[in-house]
Amino acid sequence: MKRFKFMSGDQPITVLVAAVIVVLIAVVLLGVFYAGTRWGESNSPPQVSSPTLPVIIPTDTLTTTPLPEETGEPQTDFTATPEITSEVTPATPEPSPEELSSPTATSQPVPTSTSTTPSADKLKLTSSIPLDGTYFAPKESFQKSWTIINTGRTTWTKDYDLVFISGSQMATQKVFPLTTAVKPGNTLELKVNLVAPKTPGTYQGLWMLRSADGKLFGMGEEADQPLTVKITVLNVDPGTASDLLLDYCRATWWNSSGNPISSCSGVIQQNPGFVVLVSNPSLENGISDKPVLWVHPENKLEGIISGKFPSYTVKEGDHFKARVGCIAGYTRCNITFKLLYSVAGGANQTLGTWKELYGGGTTSIDIDLSALAGKKVEFILRTTVSNNDPSSAQGFWMTPRIIYIKPTATPTFTPTATATPTDTPTPTDTPIP
Repeated sequence: MKRFKFMSGDQPITVLVAAVIVVLIAVVLLGVFYAGTRWGESNSPPQVSSPTLPVIIPTDTLTTTPLPEETGEPQTDFTATPEITSEVTPATPEPSPEELSSPTATSQPVPTSTSTTPSADKLKLTSSIPLDGTYFAPKESFQKSWTIINTGRTTWTKDYDLVFISGSQMATQKVFPLTTAVKPGNTLELKVNLVAPKTPGTYQGLWMLRSADGKLFGMGEEADQPLTVKITVLNVDPGTASDLLLDYCRATWWNSSGNPISSCSGVIQQNPGFVVLVSNPSLENGISDKPVLWVHPENKLEGIISGKFPSYTVKEGDHFKARVGCIAGYTRCNITFKLLYSVAGGANQTLGTWKELYGGGTTSIDIDLSALAGKKVEFILRTTVSNNDPSSAQGFWMTPRIIYIKPTATPTFTPTATATPTDTPTPTDTPIP
């Protein structure tokens, strides 16, 4: 009985010791579990999440910029057929004193930047004449024409302008006010009189429209693409009466099979033949700064390429001038050049024939056309293969042109009357003063 009581008295201490042991075991187990978890995390690939980028709101978007005031005209039918075709007809290259003194024409500043606010004004270009890349003589006058459509939301009023932005101006003024209102969907033809620079080279001018509130606009989704003028000025005589080189795009070209040859395409096609304008050619006698028509007849024996030019009324004193030869590198070049003409659609007549061999030098041509004075003549440039190697028949016409040479006055002989001498003068003879 005493032993039982002793055990009963120690029971709380036993339970406390057991509880402490259980707690220690639990702590050890938790420590082991935690260490294992950390070890697993340190040996697993890191999980990288995409960072959240801050959204930056430009300060200029916090202010609402009102669009240009509408005119009240219907503006929803952008695809309707235009009611009118308007024209801007600016001054000629020689402006009047009134034009030069006009603040609109010369003094109005041209903006150099456009607003970042989407434009209510836009345009679409439908045609450009002459095409970009067209050749001109130095100081040659020409007219640039753009046909555009108002694809914006506002009507272009007379307070709108066509303005020069940058590049080669080639005009006497930078600002051309529109002469009529153009509704959305309507077509406008812009015309500017220009003069090519005097120095040979390639030139480009950029133009845009300007709204009544001074914003520039043009083509494209953002209305930020300008209208362009791109030309090439050739090293030719600006005083030429008729320049066949500059007019070669207007000529009709064909080969010996009677098939047409595309002019002004710049494409070299050996088999049918081709004609290409080259501004700085490499010739059999070296590189030239004078432009040429590089011609290759149809690629067969006795192949031909011919070009008939628009009619020209010959004047007394007119001369046809050119130089002919072979293109560099074609050592078996053997070709024949001919200048022919036709009057009023009649039969072709020959004015001259020149045979060229590679390495034999080039030939200068000068033909007096006075015998055709007063007649409307169509001149024909013809080149023919003259050997059994048609692929080497690569020749050139250098600056073929018609120039006026003032005829030299020929002195005329007027016989002088002489008196018949007499042996003895009579008293009635009157002395000659």
